This record gives sequence, C-alpha cells and structure tokens, in this order.
Amino acid sequence: MFSAIVRTIVLMAMYGSATTLAETAWPAVEQAVLQVEVVIKARQFQPSPLLLPAGREVELVLKNQDAELHAFVPLRFLDNLAVHIDGSGAPQFGDRGLVRLLIPSGGWASIRFRPQTTGVYQYRCDLPGHQMLGQIVVESFPVSHKSEGQDHSFPHDIVQ
Repeated sequence: MFSAIVRTIVLMAMYGSATTLAETAWPAVEQAVLQVEVVIKARQFQPSPLLLPAGREVELVLKNQDAELHAFVPLRFLDNLAVHIDGSGAPQFGDRGLVRLLIPSGGWASIRFRPQTTGVYQYRCDLPGHQMLGQIVVESFPVSHKSEGQDHSFPHDIVQ
C-alpha cells in the first residue's frame, strides 16, 4: 500500500496530475468521418449494397437526381442510434429514432451516425409505386488488410 502511494506521488510529480498522466500515456486516436454517397437516380439507390465499418462515425449523403420526391426508410437500421441530419431533406422521427427521410427532387440529405451492430440491413423508398430497395452491410474491419496483393479494406464505392 505504502509503495503504491509513493509511486502515485512520484508519477504526479513527474507529470503534474493524474489527468495529465492519462492524457500523456494514452493519446486518443481520432478517425476521420467516413463519407459515403448514395445517388438516387432512375428509381434506384446507387451503389447498393453499402459496406460500413462498425463503430466508426459515418456520414451517409443521399443525393436525389430524379425528377420526383423520394424517401429513405432505414427499416430498423438506425433504431436507437443518435443521428445528425443535414441538407434539404425532411426527417420523420418515431419512438426508436429516424423512421423516414424525404428528399426532394434535386435535393440532398446527410445522416451522420455510428453503426454499432454488425449485420445486413435493408432500406427502401416507401412512396407508392417506387419499389426501391437498398442494402447496408455493417462489419467489423481492421484498419486495412491485404491478401494476395489485393486491398480488401473497403470497396471502392466508399470514400475514406
């Protein structure tokens, strides 16, 4: 016990305080927000599927290039996740969070979130007659890995 107290006093003298010691010993590693663009055109979500890393902050940017209104309905994918919405879209929220995001013709909307649970998720446009479906795959990824000379860190449709 006495040696632990002496060790703490010596470390505090060297670094100033316990907070400073923690900040010095364990520097935070910041990752940039991963921006992923989905173009809505000819009543399709392009590209699909989207591959997203679990635990990393993502900004999903939806650009409506069609001449009509479309909706992004995440089908439970964003349930109970904190989201930040930006752009010309009109979000609709329910008990579990974002339920629907309407995006006008020529408009865009971004959704910033941090996917936590790995799995395969569907999203769609629920406007009558549109029948548009897309897919999001959330996986745990190392920062980068290579095998047989190919980079498998992220598909090319995801911009880092």
